[in-house]
Amino acid sequence: MTTQSESKPKAKKPALKTIEASYLKGRQSIEFRGIYNLAGFKLKVRIDRDSYDFQSSAVIYVWKTDKLEWSTVASIHYSEMAAKQVFCYSKPEELTYSDKAAFDTDRKRLLKLAEQILF
Repeated sequence: MTTQSESKPKAKKPALKTIEASYLKGRQSIEFRGIYNLAGFKLKVRIDRDSYDFQSSAVIYVWKTDKLEWSTVASIHYSEMAAKQVFCYSKPEELTYSDKAAFDTDRKRLLKLAEQILF
């Protein structure tokens, strides 16, 4: 019998391993792309800041080995993206600390959503 003061042990958070992470320059956009391994799941994060806000996107995908394709797990609406404040015509080498922090906020949010959905 457990008492109220005793708590169940917390489940260990799965380790996240970065496979690849990079910023890419489009014609009218700047994009972050990261590929990760989370407890055997291959995840791809794609955050695109476009010159037209409504064309911006933040999506996380999981690799489906049986179909050999990426499948959407979760996304963030463009109006809720932290990266919407980033100047879309920036070159990757011109991104400021706050620009990278905005992309990182969206990246972490997507990874957390994927973890909640997949586990």
